[in-house]
Amino acid sequence: MIRDAVLGRRDATATGSSSEVAGSADNSGSLRNGSVGDEVTRAQELLITVGSPALARNGATGRYLAITEAAVREFQERIRAEQDSAMVVDGVVGPATWRWLKTYASRASDGPNPAPASSGDTIEYGDTGPAVTALQNTLLRLGAPLLERHGATGRYFAATRDSVIYFQQTVRAEHDPTMVVDGVVGPATRRWLDRLDRG
Repeated sequence: MIRDAVLGRRDATATGSSSEVAGSADNSGSLRNGSVGDEVTRAQELLITVGSPALARNGATGRYLAITEAAVREFQERIRAEQDSAMVVDGVVGPATWRWLKTYASRASDGPNPAPASSGDTIEYGDTGPAVTALQNTLLRLGAPLLERHGATGRYFAATRDSVIYFQQTVRAEHDPTMVVDGVVGPATRRWLDRLDRG
């Protein structure tokens, strides 16, 4: 059964991130190129929320490489221009950059939420709002260990994408060999979510 398969899953992403947390920051508590782990994922998710198209395409991988460093520099330049002329543009997420990321992300999330998606809409990485919350609640009811760690946040980031991918893989293996595994909730994925959620 899908429910049993999802409940029993121990996602490789979850396992990998827990083993990498120790290397997530340097001795100063900052994140920089080469850092890995949950804190990097959190920083990437905040950068996507405040508007980083390159990171949105690449996803919150938990690995601080060139794309993340460039996104941090761009954000720091934005802060220096708009808020704090003393902001250092170095591509490192230190205390000041963390504060501004959280402030700007909070402002972004306080804006108007998109309307719930219709049956013909897709929901994908980077989306926010009630439709994402409803999706996450459905996945949680079906049993999604990665989402249990985060809850229904209304933000479609790595944990939601990975849960959708696994759901699609399970549907393709057990019910529908034509199911596309892409981490995007389109009409076919939505139909299977609804069908299996109803039991």
